[in-house]
Amino acid sequence: MLKNLLAAIGLFVVSRKGYEWYTEFQDLKERAARAEEQHKSNTSGGDHAPS
Repeated sequence: MLKNLLAAIGLFVVSRKGYEWYTEFQDLKERAARAEEQHKSNTSGGDHAPS
């Protein structure tokens, strides 16, 4: 029974940390998309290679 309790606690901790990392990753993706969109709107005209 103690093993099951410790397994459940471990699963909870790992799941919580995984969700935290997932939400942080989604936030970073959103920020990167906004920054890319802003960068595209700030550059005007001309054909140039993306940096």
